[in-house]
Amino acid sequence: MAELTDPNIPAVNKGDIVTPGFSPDEAGTIDDHLRRMDGRSLPLNFNVTDIRPAPANLAGATVSTSGPALVRSWSPPGPVVLADQGGRWMLTHHSAMSALDAYWYNATRYIPPAIK
Repeated sequence: MAELTDPNIPAVNKGDIVTPGFSPDEAGTIDDHLRRMDGRSLPLNFNVTDIRPAPANLAGATVSTSGPALVRSWSPPGPVVLADQGGRWMLTHHSAMSALDAYWYNATRYIPPAIK
């Protein structure tokens, strides 16, 4: 998860953690979003729980995310699906895109100023 959200690793090079990898259009959008999140919403902290085997060389897990306290870049616990690719566990494309969408949404949503 840390590699997935690392803005210093181009999304086109994340094919070793996401299966199938990102298309060029997806990679461009992901890179843009992660660059804009860098420094104010990243790095994120991850807590992975409830890892469970599933049929067809898959596994499921629950991931909760938190970010810098002042930005409130967080995501409530949610499922991810992992696929065993020759002994290496990788995020499925759908899980990676869903997680990235949630992180982007939470990093850019409007948070009203505190009431004094």
